[in-house]
Amino acid sequence: MNFLNKTRFSPNANAVFQMAAKDFESYEDLSVQSFIDKLVNYISVFQTDQLP
Repeated sequence: MNFLNKTRFSPNANAVFQMAAKDFESYEDLSVQSFIDKLVNYISVFQTDQLP
């Protein structure tokens, strides 16, 4: 059972999602599409980093 010998997730699997304060504070209106796009990008990168 070699597949049980490997880890399923990378060491970053339990990392906490964080967005830089300067990026967050640069948006006065959090409902604008540019903020939503930036947030989606952060989350995509965060999820990618969690997988091996």
